Amino acid sequence: MKNAGHCIGIVCLLFALVLACGCSTQGPAAGMGEGEAGAGTAKDAGIRIITEEFPPLSYAGADGKATGLSTEVVDGILTRLNQNADIEILPWSEGYNLALAGPRVALYSTGRSDEREDLFKWVGPIVAFDQTLYARNDSGIQITSLEAAKQAGRIGVVKDDSRHLFLVENHFDTIATCSSDAECLRSLMAGTTDLWFGSSANAADIARREGIDPSALEAVYTVRTVPMYIAFSTDTPDNVIADWQGALDAMKQDGTFAAISGKYGIV
Repeated sequence: MKNAGHCIGIVCLLFALVLACGCSTQGPAAGMGEGEAGAGTAKDAGIRIITEEFPPLSYAGADGKATGLSTEVVDGILTRLNQNADIEILPWSEGYNLALAGPRVALYSTGRSDEREDLFKWVGPIVAFDQTLYARNDSGIQITSLEAAKQAGRIGVVKDDSRHLFLVENHFDTIATCSSDAECLRSLMAGTTDLWFGSSANAADIARREGIDPSALEAVYTVRTVPMYIAFSTDTPDNVIADWQGALDAMKQDGTFAAISGKYGIV
């Protein structure tokens, strides 16, 4: 009887342990709010994330998925927030208008400028670059002011980009819009336009991708320096903006952001 009682005690103990283990794997972890995922389970970000072909900040990798400096930063933010989201690569004008309309759209990398300030909510900055007028190196074009630029010929610029908005705001009437910077560059080299309103961040890289020696281009006038941000549609809740900004700030503080930038030669 003594042995039988001992066996019954062991069985009861094992049964209690099984019940305890089962309870510990159900529902949110202790100390987590209702609806929060466990540490190993990323939840949907609830944001439609859009970018464009704008190397080295964002572009399609060999697998067709978005990569680049800004993309790695966005991925890092999502990881720190224990969230996941697909990133779409769309033509700039399409993505820009989706971000204007919402709901809950994030668009990167977006130049934060005076004319756009109230159109979005902002997280950043990620990088800054010069918005520059480029000419063919044999053009002989020299520009010393915005007024001179207005007289220098047709200017190719990406439709709905901050550079396009800048030209419109400053009453340029020699604008030729393109769907991409690569198209603007091709128009410049073909002589269809006289200038390309490009970016110091990627002008050389775009030229190489198009099979053009970057030395065939000449930067003839730097218009302004613009910081690049993640732009959110204005319906995005403020707490989402605060969470994303906090995650980005933490990446900058612990060296993660610098490591990403360094991979792309931007310091």
